[in-house]
Amino acid sequence: MIARFCLFVTKALRIVWSIIVFGSKTLFLSQDNRNKKFYIYAKKWGQKLLKITNVKLDIRGLENINPHQNYIFVANHSNLFDIPILQATLPNDFRIIYKKELERVPFFGLVLKKSPYIALRRTASKSTMASIDEAINQMHQGASVLVFPEGTRSIDGTLGDFKRGAFLLAYRGGKPIVPITIIGSNLIFPRGKLEFNSVKIRVIINEPIEVSDLQNKTEEIKLMNKIHLIINENLKFRGMNVS
Repeated sequence: MIARFCLFVTKALRIVWSIIVFGSKTLFLSQDNRNKKFYIYAKKWGQKLLKITNVKLDIRGLENINPHQNYIFVANHSNLFDIPILQATLPNDFRIIYKKELERVPFFGLVLKKSPYIALRRTASKSTMASIDEAINQMHQGASVLVFPEGTRSIDGTLGDFKRGAFLLAYRGGKPIVPITIIGSNLIFPRGKLEFNSVKIRVIINEPIEVSDLQNKTEEIKLMNKIHLIINENLKFRGMNVS
């Protein structure tokens, strides 16, 4: 028990140090270089975190996306490690829509605030629309956007209901939606336990779905249900050996 706790503390300290190192690099970027280079540093940071925790990735469907095209990535969410997993996986420069409350976290919050990522106040409808407008602006500049439509993390890895924000973004942004399924990340750092588990995570990237025919709320809901079904079908691998 003591050895396991010491191992957890060692890994946690290495993770904190990686945040300080990579975060400091981004803080010294000029405004002109921040959008261009933040993605590079974030990708390296994601790879570093997976190495520290000895998490392996089994990536399926990477050929379905063009690294030089921008998309709206829609993924399930069950662990804080989902973000570094996708940073390590995706070749595209993407922005994350995050809760503005995270800016209160010492140092990490400062990095977020200075990043090209997009802050959202969940309790303010004006903030939601402003975040969507900013995301569309980022897409017009060539970036992709990552959205977790469940709005919160799943404890056991099952898929929750979707919020409409991602699909309103699709409706207004006109970019293809790419469903992404992350299987097994809830096992890396289980809630309520002081341990990092060395596991293999499967990431499934489905083919992009065009949204040019998204004309009204009814079509928007149909698209939302379609993507929910795709991810839920992929999650049938949950609990199976993904090697």
